[in-house]
Amino acid sequence: MQQAASLLLSFIIGLFGVSGSGQTGKNFGAIEGYYGKPLSLERRISLVRAIGSIGLNFFMVAPKSEPHLAKKWRDDLPETFKAEMSELAGICKENSVELCLSISPGSRFHKGEIALLAQRAYRLSSYSQNYFALLFDDIGVLRSGNLGKLHAEASNAVLSSIRKRNPFAKLFVCPTQYFGNRKSEYLCNFLVNLDRSVVIFWTGTDVVPEEISGQSFADFREVAGRDVVVWDNYPVNDFNPKCLWLGEYYGRHISVARKSFGLFLNISERSEISKVSLARFADFLGASPCGSMLAYEINDLFPLHKEAASSLLKIFDVRPGRKTFSWSGVSASFKNDSKSLLKDFLAVASLSQVGNRMLEEDLRPWTESAKILSDAISAKKITPNLLDWFPTLKEK
Repeated sequence: MQQAASLLLSFIIGLFGVSGSGQTGKNFGAIEGYYGKPLSLERRISLVRAIGSIGLNFFMVAPKSEPHLAKKWRDDLPETFKAEMSELAGICKENSVELCLSISPGSRFHKGEIALLAQRAYRLSSYSQNYFALLFDDIGVLRSGNLGKLHAEASNAVLSSIRKRNPFAKLFVCPTQYFGNRKSEYLCNFLVNLDRSVVIFWTGTDVVPEEISGQSFADFREVAGRDVVVWDNYPVNDFNPKCLWLGEYYGRHISVARKSFGLFLNISERSEISKVSLARFADFLGASPCGSMLAYEINDLFPLHKEAASSLLKIFDVRPGRKTFSWSGVSASFKNDSKSLLKDFLAVASLSQVGNRMLEEDLRPWTESAKILSDAISAKKITPNLLDWFPTLKEK
């Protein structure tokens, strides 16, 4: 499969202009950028290997709860964290995946801390020498013109700092206004003071848009006046943890991939099952000479349970942009064919033992609830209200 993955990567490079390490060009991959528990090193390594195997080339570490990249960014890095980042960087290199670390300075950040921020970014860039990210999103403060200028000045200082290590390093910045194309006072002051080589993040016309069209991207690209990378909030589910986003990568125009500096999927905390969405994304990028990456990933995750996995994908055929999940379709299926629905729930329940501990952990809320629901269907006690609480998520 390594040879097939190499062929796929070469194909995507030719089609979209993905470039090698440290060069400017297209990047496609994943962001660990959700609200929730950061991934363990074991999960990150597993994810990076999957990213490389399906022909993608980028992984950004930016969880909101990673203390040393967010609330505790001012502190010295503990030895355990440095050892983990060093190992992760090595795994990324082995799998032809670019690693991008980040800092989220938060709402308390002020001008007097710019030098410290640049110093911390330089320190972290030793693990991700080609790319680094600075995130000013979701800080809950007034988006004034002064704030925009502050964020630009901080970004410029960080850019200068990381380029001391690598003169060709790229900086990605997520401004506080990261969706839509309104020329606010904040955004105007941010852009006019920002180094032109800095690439900025954009999530689309909304935080979780139903569609990212070529025209909407072109409109924002004109406002930005610089390279833009798309941060696509799919299959992240921190805003609706009862649902899995496993549907087709839909509503995103291929021209966005071609004309942006890169396109990254914000995965969910359930990183193993997020590989399904990444595989759909890889298929979206072009007709693979290796066949379907979705089929490859399903075979890798569920080698002895492919039919049951099909039931899981059938139930959670949820595409990007769907902020809520309605059980109307499932309820209709029950009314029309209870035997088929029972079969699907029994199949999902069987995924509690697939031989992959992390995947079993990811699916446990749904496999446990599927067992309860299948018992209820068999006893003819199922009601719409029962469907509403599938799955029952336990307190962590």
